[in-house]
Amino acid sequence: MLPLLLGLTLAATLAACGFHPRGMVRIPPQWTPLALESPRESNLLRDLRRSLESAGIPLAEGDRPPGAVLSIEERPLLRRVLSVGSDGRAREYELTLGVAVSLTSGDGESLMPRRLLRLRRDLTWDEGDVLGKAGEEAIIRQEMERDLARLILRQVEHTLREEKR
Repeated sequence: MLPLLLGLTLAATLAACGFHPRGMVRIPPQWTPLALESPRESNLLRDLRRSLESAGIPLAEGDRPPGAVLSIEERPLLRRVLSVGSDGRAREYELTLGVAVSLTSGDGESLMPRRLLRLRRDLTWDEGDVLGKAGEEAIIRQEMERDLARLILRQVEHTLREEKR
């Protein structure tokens, strides 16, 4: 009986403090369904859609009017040389991936003005392992896209919860 009581107390405490598992997004119902707008389909957009669907947030489809519209404009991946070896070749790069996002209500009222979100990661480069490093760069890019999707969703969740008040 004591373990059950302890478990219920712990669950109630976590629920009261606003805790929710990583990746779980909670958007007030008046802002759903959520529409995603982007000039092109991308991995980031697919990650966003998948996260919203797994959180049970309905997405606007067909003629159903959206409660809110999330506009996403991706920026290309930028590579900047961080360090150069004695032979003059790049040894380390900084990868930067950015996205411009804005959020409007279904009526077109601005809820979150356009803002640029960026992530940076470092990549060491080895001319002797070009194929392996190219694969590593692709993996880092995928991770950055997933991290950006989480960051966007946290921004949206925070904006819409503040708007509710």
